[in-house]
Amino acid sequence: MDLRAIREAVAERLSTVPGVRPAAFPPDSISSGGATLVVLAPAETYVNYQEAFAKGLAVVRLVVSPYIPMADPRSAFNELDALLSSGTGESRSLIDALMDTDRSLGAVVGDVVLESVENVQALTVAEGARYLTADLQFRILVGRR
Repeated sequence: MDLRAIREAVAERLSTVPGVRPAAFPPDSISSGGATLVVLAPAETYVNYQEAFAKGLAVVRLVVSPYIPMADPRSAFNELDALLSSGTGESRSLIDALMDTDRSLGAVVGDVVLESVENVQALTVAEGARYLTADLQFRILVGRR
């Protein structure tokens, strides 16, 4: 199980979503303007070897957080809704990018499951830039061999 390869496979898949700039590792800072930055970070419990141990699996948990520039709240929420919608044929869906096609991410993992979307909030970061963000909690099943 190669954790770096898993993060990079998720980031590569998210790069197929128009207007999204994925970061496989949390950046030092978030630059203002431009595309929606999507940051991958370990969840509080990053790897659980016991949850699926009997089947030779581990569970990797990643938090995927889009940072949507917030020029106005309505536009930012419309963008967040498009990124979180599923099964609508919307090409901007983060959910469909990870879960509608090859859920093994090119045989890097066993399966990708979205558990929840949490912490929807507006943030002010460096230079006073405002973003709308949310935390998508993903559970990824991975063979340990």
